[in-house]
Amino acid sequence: LVPFQVQWNSSQDFCQLFRSTSEGRLNYRMRALQSLVCTALALACVLASDDDKDMEPVIWTGGETLDPRTGQTHFNGLATRCQIHEHWGFVAIPKLKPDVQSSCAKLDMRKQIGVQTKHILTPFPPNEPTDPQSPKRLQSVVDLCIDHLNSVWVLDVGAIYPPKNEDDPTPIICHPKICAYNAADGKLRFDMNLLPYVGPMSRLQFINVDYDEHGDPFVHVSDAGTKALIVCDVKRNTCHRVELPEDVISDYAPRDVLYTVLVRKANGRNKLYFTYRSGESLWCVNTQDLQKDKSCSKAWVVGKKEHKMIILGTDDWESMYFRWEENTKEVYKWNTETAFDSKNFLLVHKSHTDLTPTHAMADYKNGVMRICLGNLIDYLKHDTHTKEAKNSLEVMAIGDEPSPSSHLGHSGMREL
Repeated sequence: LVPFQVQWNSSQDFCQLFRSTSEGRLNYRMRALQSLVCTALALACVLASDDDKDMEPVIWTGGETLDPRTGQTHFNGLATRCQIHEHWGFVAIPKLKPDVQSSCAKLDMRKQIGVQTKHILTPFPPNEPTDPQSPKRLQSVVDLCIDHLNSVWVLDVGAIYPPKNEDDPTPIICHPKICAYNAADGKLRFDMNLLPYVGPMSRLQFINVDYDEHGDPFVHVSDAGTKALIVCDVKRNTCHRVELPEDVISDYAPRDVLYTVLVRKANGRNKLYFTYRSGESLWCVNTQDLQKDKSCSKAWVVGKKEHKMIILGTDDWESMYFRWEENTKEVYKWNTETAFDSKNFLLVHKSHTDLTPTHAMADYKNGVMRICLGNLIDYLKHDTHTKEAKNSLEVMAIGDEPSPSSHLGHSGMREL
C-alpha cells in the first residue's frame, strides 16, 4: 500500500492555498491545511501496519435491515449508491420494489460474515417517523454524498400514495426533497422541499454538494426530464433552476440519465461535469457560474464520447471514474487535468463476478477507492424479490491485487 500523497499541478497551485482576497477564503484554506496535516499524522500511524486495514469485500444480500426500535428484520432490496465515513457505509436504496421500507441505511463494514455477524443494515436516520407514508420520512433515496462536515446529503424523489379513505379523495403527496443528516447520530441538519422547482416531466437523479469561497454550501441536483439543474443555496434557503445548453442532447435522443459529478480544483474553482447517457459529448461548467450567474451559458464541451458512458463517481478531487455501457466488467479512471481521450483512460478495476458497478467512492480510512456493485440487471426484472438483491463493496482491483490507481493519491480531504 502507498500512503496519501499531495499532488499539486504547479508551485502556483500550492501558493494559491495561502492567497486570499477575503477573510472567509483565508479561513477556508487554513482549515484545509489543518485537515491535511492531521490526515498526514493519522496516516503515519495507520500505514505502520497493513493489518490495521480492512481490504476485504463487504458483501450483503437482500438488503437485510434490522430496525433497532422493533428488533425486526426485513429484506430491503438493492443498494445502488454508497458513501463511506470511517468504518460506516451509507447506502441509498431507491424504491425499485414496492416492499422497500428503509430507503437509506448504513452498515458496519468491520463485521465479518460467519465470524462476528453477517452484514446487516440499519435504517438511517434512525429516528424516522414510523408511518411509511409520512412526508417527513425518506421515501425513495436515489443518491447521496458526504461533505467535510460529516453531513450525509440525500436526494429523495418522494412518492405519491392513494387516498386512505373514500371520503377524502386527495392523494398523499410526499414531496421530493434534499436532506442533510449528521453522520454520527442521524440528526437532521437541513432540509429543502423541491416541489416548487419540479414539474410533471421532472426526473431527479443525482446530487452534488459544493462549498464556495466563504464556506457556504450549494447543492446541485440533476433533473433529466426537463434538461436542467436545480441549484440550492443552503445558507439562504433558496433554490433556482438552471437550463442546460440546447445541444447537450439531440432532439431525437431520449432524456434518459443525466449524470453529474463535482470535480475539485486546488485553486478552489470547482467544476461540474455533466452528460446524458445518450448524449454525444461530455460537458463542463464552473460551479461559480451556476451559483452566482445562475446560468449554464458558459458551459463548454470537454470532448466527444466514444460510446455511451456510465459515470460512477470521483475521488473527491480531480479524477472521474466511469465504465462503458456495453462493458459491465471494467472501470476506468480519467484525470480531468488531462485531455478527454482514450489514451488517458486508465483501467483500474476488472470484475470477475456478474455484479454491475453502480458507484465509485473514496474510502479514507483505508486510503483506497471502493466500488459498489449489485445485481441490478436481474433485480429490475418484474419477478425478482427484494431478498434476491446482491451487493458488494470492493476495493478497486485488477486480478487479485488492488490496483495501484485505486490508492487515493491526494491529500485525503473530503469536500474542500
